[in-house]
Amino acid sequence: MTAAIIFSWWAMVRWARQKNWINAILVGLLSGFAIYVKLPAIFFVAPALLVLVFIEDPDGKRYKVLETITHPQVIIIAILAILPALIYHVDGLYVSGFLQRQTSFRFFPSLVADPFHYLRWKDVIDQTLGIEFFLFGLAGILLIKEKTFRVLFFSVFVGYLLYGITFNYHIITHNYYQIPLTPAIAIGLAAFGGVLFERFQGRQAFLMIIIGGLLFFWMSFNFWDARMRLKHADFRDQPEFYAQLGSKLQDYSVVSITPNYGYRLGYWGWKQTTNWGSVGDFTMRELAGMDLDREAMFARAVEGRQLFLVTDVGEFNRQQDIQDLLYETYPIYDQGEGYIIFDLRQN
Repeated sequence: MTAAIIFSWWAMVRWARQKNWINAILVGLLSGFAIYVKLPAIFFVAPALLVLVFIEDPDGKRYKVLETITHPQVIIIAILAILPALIYHVDGLYVSGFLQRQTSFRFFPSLVADPFHYLRWKDVIDQTLGIEFFLFGLAGILLIKEKTFRVLFFSVFVGYLLYGITFNYHIITHNYYQIPLTPAIAIGLAAFGGVLFERFQGRQAFLMIIIGGLLFFWMSFNFWDARMRLKHADFRDQPEFYAQLGSKLQDYSVVSITPNYGYRLGYWGWKQTTNWGSVGDFTMRELAGMDLDREAMFARAVEGRQLFLVTDVGEFNRQQDIQDLLYETYPIYDQGEGYIIFDLRQN
């Protein structure tokens, strides 16, 4: 999705510089492809397109709204950008129905008015992109000399804001939701660097040494940090661990609290289980206004099942009510290093 967004921006820049039919079709195709690949791309493509269309008309003159939106090139761009995703989502939501569950738990009105939500959002930006790069990138966008491109890429940041408000739970809980903004920040940093080098004309060698030294120090620090994280994160025992668990559980129906929604056990142990939700899963539903009766949900989850597996001890400890219920109601079937299995057949 992010790669497709970048190519759509590239096509927009081409069309802004030379408004011919080839570039117009290129903009429509690449923008439509980005939105088709994943619908959230619309927040990074549509604002830029709207700015590009309305900042000046396709003939390079001061625009008039009616003439602009009825211009043949604008019409073909709009059709090519909208049609692929529109067909896909109409089919997925109303014909085949395979997308109906995808629209659940996306927008939470209660978070919009919560000031602490925006502080958490800022923290996620800092942990992923770096708040200093975000701010320098935004400042760099505002320093772009050509008005068309300055407003175009500023609109991408506006789109990011709308994107974060729309997916307000996911923007603070799923760090990969920051990825589409990364190339926009890179463009801003490049523009910022360009202005900096212009101000130091005649002393660029000195500036290069200073900036090169700072970048080398910063990259070395991050390289060492990444190395130490990887060194202390050893997952080599996971395949054997889950393969052995899979063989133990193969002939039983199982409910589980285990990492990655049970995919590790499914992949290495060839055993599918009914996943019991995490605290985050329940919080998300409560934010959506659902009234949860966890005991009733637990009773439905274990009904007809034979065993309850726990390998995510941290998550298990966060759900004290479920932990107490299991220990008080069901005997331990088996346990070892890193796992506990409760026998749901005896209570």
